Amino acid sequence: MPTAQQAIKAAILCQYITRSLLPITIFRYYRVAKIIYIEAGYNQEITIRIHENGEFIYV
Repeated sequence: MPTAQQAIKAAILCQYITRSLLPITIFRYYRVAKIIYIEAGYNQEITIRIHENGEFIYV
């Protein structure tokens, strides 16, 4: 189950992505690693990982 911080950060980042008119192709929560993984863009050029504390990195 994602943390509240992860869920809020995911909602904010997804809003930024879709506001830029880019599609979100993958949105997944990995239970073992406890991260949210997002791929976006027409060629999946944006990859984001959101950690338990709400911090995110572009991969």
